[in-house]
Amino acid sequence: MLKQPSEASNKTWFTLAAFGLFAAAASATPSPWWEGKLLDIEPNLPWATPPAPEVATEAPLPDESLLAALPEP
Repeated sequence: MLKQPSEASNKTWFTLAAFGLFAAAASATPSPWWEGKLLDIEPNLPWATPPAPEVATEAPLPDESLLAALPEP
């Protein structure tokens, strides 16, 4: 036979459901302070992220005008 859920268990489920409802409402409500929604929910999915842009491994050479502006040693 299954036992009846305790009062603490009922409060936990109610709190979880209330948090989910308020988070969903905040993600759908426009913000009065900034552009966009009150809560931006964007999942961080490692397999869905675009590849990082390639970074140059060598430093670029300085411009000739910068070299000419250096004081003589």
